[in-house]
Amino acid sequence: MEITQLTYLLSIVLFAGSALLAVWVKYKRILKKYEVILLLLLAIFIPYTAVDYFALQWGAWFYNPDKTSNIYLGTVIETYLFTIAIALVLGSVTLAYASYYDKQRARSHRIKSKK
Repeated sequence: MEITQLTYLLSIVLFAGSALLAVWVKYKRILKKYEVILLLLLAIFIPYTAVDYFALQWGAWFYNPDKTSNIYLGTVIETYLFTIAIALVLGSVTLAYASYYDKQRARSHRIKSKK
């Protein structure tokens, strides 16, 4: 395998991985409470990756064999990694900010009720 075949994989790790790392570093304490929800989110998202198989068969798009690992499980294995990474990033950001805004709203409500 040549280094150029890792292009898709490296771009996923670089961009989605760095976003996921940034969210988890900042909100780890909050997100640890929601690990089960994030796992359920993955269980929902991963089967939808199978749709990629039909798009490849139909010719809607293709993966350049020079830029991917060429390991197919219906679609290239990197697509599963992409799906996992994006689902985790979006789920983590949503849960972290929802928790943050719930705390802000509760604090605001406490201040108003003291008046």
